[in-house]
Amino acid sequence: MLFNLAVAQPLFELLGRNPEFFVARQSKPIDVLLLALILSFGLPALLLTVEWIVTRISRRAGSGVQNLFLFLLAVMLIVPLVKKSELFSAGLLLLLSFLLAIAILLAYRKSHTTRSIFGYLSLLILIIPLLFLTGKSIAPIVHPEDQILPTFPAVSTTAPVVFMILDEFPLVSLLGPDGMIDASQYPNFARLQKDSVWFRNATTVADATPEAITGILTGKYPVPGRLPVLQDYPNNLFTMLAGSYDLKVLENISGMCPKNLNVEDKKDRKLLDRMEDMMLDLSAVYLHTIVPDEFRGELPSINETWGNFWQTGRSGDRTHHRYFDRAEQFQQFLNMIIPSPKPALYFQHILLPHVPWEYLPDGKTYDYRGYGPMGVEGMSIMDETWINDDVVVERAYQRHLLQVGYVDRMIGQLVDRLKSQNLYDRSLILITADHGASFRSGDRVRSISPTNYHDILPVPVIMKLPGQKAGRVIDRNFETIDILPTIADALGIKTLFETDGISALRDISTRPKKKVLSAIFTTKKQWQEFEPEIQKRDESVSRKIALFGTGMLKTSYEGQFSELEQLKTAEVAGNEPTNVRFELKNPTSFENVDLRSNFVPVFIVGRAFFSQTPGEDIPLGIWVNGVFRGSTRTFQPNKKDIQGWFKTIWLQSSADSDLPKPEDIRAFGLIVPESSYRQGKNVIQVVNLQNWFKSHEKSNVH
Repeated sequence: MLFNLAVAQPLFELLGRNPEFFVARQSKPIDVLLLALILSFGLPALLLTVEWIVTRISRRAGSGVQNLFLFLLAVMLIVPLVKKSELFSAGLLLLLSFLLAIAILLAYRKSHTTRSIFGYLSLLILIIPLLFLTGKSIAPIVHPEDQILPTFPAVSTTAPVVFMILDEFPLVSLLGPDGMIDASQYPNFARLQKDSVWFRNATTVADATPEAITGILTGKYPVPGRLPVLQDYPNNLFTMLAGSYDLKVLENISGMCPKNLNVEDKKDRKLLDRMEDMMLDLSAVYLHTIVPDEFRGELPSINETWGNFWQTGRSGDRTHHRYFDRAEQFQQFLNMIIPSPKPALYFQHILLPHVPWEYLPDGKTYDYRGYGPMGVEGMSIMDETWINDDVVVERAYQRHLLQVGYVDRMIGQLVDRLKSQNLYDRSLILITADHGASFRSGDRVRSISPTNYHDILPVPVIMKLPGQKAGRVIDRNFETIDILPTIADALGIKTLFETDGISALRDISTRPKKKVLSAIFTTKKQWQEFEPEIQKRDESVSRKIALFGTGMLKTSYEGQFSELEQLKTAEVAGNEPTNVRFELKNPTSFENVDLRSNFVPVFIVGRAFFSQTPGEDIPLGIWVNGVFRGSTRTFQPNKKDIQGWFKTIWLQSSADSDLPKPEDIRAFGLIVPESSYRQGKNVIQVVNLQNWFKSHEKSNVH
């Protein structure tokens, strides 16, 4: 009974509020049923078996094991309840939870009444899983209705449709000072746009991926509480084309394509593999419910993807290809683009340029793991809010833009693939994204606020029509719900279902407002309205250009301090304070660099250990093989997120015999050019530039 209250019920409650967890991993009814059985009966039975075995050996030891299990489960039950009050620090929270757990244990041992109450509560073993399986959001997954698909007449068009949805991709990232795509930074997007219709005033209809994807694929505003699945939205892109097209579909977190019609629907993974991955992911979810907030920073982020939270996937059958190995996933998409007797829909939703940021514009990868969730320094794991540190947030912005450069490379490969298969000219090609992202210190990353909506709402929507040779730019009020009816119009298809969106190819009046569902990091999803043209978008573009310039994407701020480029580290370090020691996070990455491989360690991350608490963060210089490669400065991550993390991850590898205090430690990081490295061993030197900056009256540290 205690196990169900302490473990099963909190997980069932979370999953009931987030059924997308099952949709994204394409869980079958048997998966959900088996999960309920494991949590409600299987794991409690395992504990009882251990207790029985120990009791057979020693009755006294068996009683001790039972007391231990009761105490731990009581603690696991109490901690989340006390956490909700937000009145106690981690230490007091745990102390209070331990005392209450001891009280429960003593009452159970000493009081017949308490044991009777526990007996009556045993009925919860049946009630809790039953409520979960019959809940409004889970029941459709456990008992999917026999779907009667809409039928569509065959259409005369033979144009292939190539449809790619990118993820977490603000339009601002692509734009130059003239409001056009910066062709020097993103030549392949610019090349495609010259043959396409670009809806430059396009905005998302939701700041959360499930709802945003729903709007794109159905032409309908998403309904809170509904899932992006076929049962909830039978009228969608896939069923619209099913009567005439082969469907070659790689969905990510949605399940709208009828599985029996999807040519790319491979054999399902084995049940055991699916359950193993699910239980691993749920272990991370559960730890977030019981671990005090101050210690959650050392847990894997569960906000960025719908699976593989422990980031185990890089090899073997257990890899979730939907979340990692994104280059391999894109290659799978390219490989399925081949001519077919029937016209075909080639569809992919891919988590790029979504975090983790690990790709460079030339296709090479680097170790993305900085000091933060999903390797993103300065982002709170609690609510995805940036810390108040412009330098840290701007470096995150830089890494995002470098990954956008990689996406541009993908677009070039897609165009080349279509041309090599003689499909480009006659295809309808659609490139868009679910929503944007914002990079402003102290502000939110993805959820809409009055100060970031102009970063999150505008998204790329580029549509090449069949046979189109010249590009057009349309600046009417376009929302992503207009994509589906515009595709239908371009193909000459009369959709047999009602849509909220309208074809943007017709000369009709525009909407007076933009409508967006605020759905992420909120307990109540609500609609907001904005002006029909996001005027402040231009301010975001100007800010981006002021920070990073135009032209070829750079991996560092080379040339910013030309005086330092002429100096060796010893010439600078000799005049600097000695009250700080530096330690690289990944020192082995530089010991045997292989320039012929696809990996290059351009992200240099580390910690600064101060002999006493610093009054302010200090500027640093990074030298690689004796050559100055850039400057940065130290920073202190969000204290609420990583107070406990400092005490464990940060301190456990310190070389000091006396562990420093958490407040005496800072982090630092810098992206350096690939050209910094040589084959084999490389030497990284981090130098305090505090006195140098003062003597040269420098303040702009990046």
